Amino acid sequence: MTAPTRLFHFLCALLLAWTIASTEGELSADEFKVGDVLIVAANEAKLMSGKTLVATLPRGRECKVERVSGPWVLTRLTIDGELRRGWVHESDLRPAAPTPKPKPAPERKPADPVTRPMPKDPAPAQKSFDQTRKVPMLKRIATLKGHSGDVYSLAFSADGKTLASGGVDQIIHIWDVDTRRLRTMLAGHQQRVRCLKFSPVMDKLLASGGGQVSDGELLLWNLKDGKKIADLPAGESEVVALDFSSDGMTLFSAGWSRSITIWDVISPARRGEFRASLTEMVNQLAVGPNGDYLANPDRGGIVFLRAIDRVEAGGGRPTEGVLKLLAGQKKKISTMKFSHDGARLATGSDDRSIIVWDCASGKPFAKLLGHGGPVSSLDFSPDGKFLVSGSLDSQDSLKIWELSRSEAVSEAESGPVFAVAFSPRGDLVASTEGQNIHLWAVGESDAQ
Repeated sequence: MTAPTRLFHFLCALLLAWTIASTEGELSADEFKVGDVLIVAANEAKLMSGKTLVATLPRGRECKVERVSGPWVLTRLTIDGELRRGWVHESDLRPAAPTPKPKPAPERKPADPVTRPMPKDPAPAQKSFDQTRKVPMLKRIATLKGHSGDVYSLAFSADGKTLASGGVDQIIHIWDVDTRRLRTMLAGHQQRVRCLKFSPVMDKLLASGGGQVSDGELLLWNLKDGKKIADLPAGESEVVALDFSSDGMTLFSAGWSRSITIWDVISPARRGEFRASLTEMVNQLAVGPNGDYLANPDRGGIVFLRAIDRVEAGGGRPTEGVLKLLAGQKKKISTMKFSHDGARLATGSDDRSIIVWDCASGKPFAKLLGHGGPVSSLDFSPDGKFLVSGSLDSQDSLKIWELSRSEAVSEAESGPVFAVAFSPRGDLVASTEGQNIHLWAVGESDAQ
């Protein structure tokens, strides 16, 4: 192990100990629950990502609890037009005061029926002046070129400023979103890159998976210096899906096997694995951003929605921790993604359909039909109202859907799309077409 690697491991261990330490006599963050609305009670509060100061929150600023870990509360805020995510110490927060209920209006004495004037004939109904709604509209603004083979995966950093791409040429490209220029290239894979994921709490930490059917590759990268942190022993199976836990401390990976492997990010080392499928190779997985759920497919379009705390330790049966069995698609699940609030899960299938599931009830919220080929990739808008999807057909293969109406509101002609990603800032969509990456501005259009 090199000196820089040992130093990184030592700093990560210090960061973990500092993050989970609690102080005696303070309010327990366990009193806060996911979904609670809190308010900054101190003169100011620090929004932290590890030891990095993300922002300073003024007194009175409201925030919503996404996760609780020891004395720390994970929250997501929009600051200066950008989506920021980090940890706030419990001592700086208190529950927001409930909204007072309005007083009932005093009862009015009914008018004397004898003196009440006769009503006039009703005027003809007039069309409301607000019969339109705003929906996203895609407009191509740039094409990023540099790969020498098909691009299979895209990932935005949590702040939306960085885009990572990887594919057949084995080289990960790191792009500056604002300047649309190549920032650096990461060389370390010996085979194709199949999946990419940024840490949700450390924007400079990137995980990449790939390999070939009989030889897996799983790497961790520090984008601050462009160096490889770890080459994890992925085994004899190509890594085709991966995701971080919401606190960034755990990494889950899946390949051409029936198991999901669990990795400790701080060590970094393999923690264990669990059998995730009864009969099918696990080709997809997704972790809920609130730290509640882990989802993976089984055969015949079935999806297991699990309690993540039941499987983090590894071991167990294929049905371990299963809360809901989601069944509604006829063929293999080819892609899946949770909404940013963790309330919904979208699944795309080789049967050309997309279903958006309500996680609490396990029932479909929306079913989206219109792609002419297998659905290859999808992602939610930051507010969860829209979904972008790509498919392997060659006509209108990129679509944005309005979920409340289950209809496509914007389409773009492109060749087969292997990957799509919605910027956390909500202003941009990235998609692949062969070895190129297209950037699409997400504007607004009036829809009847």
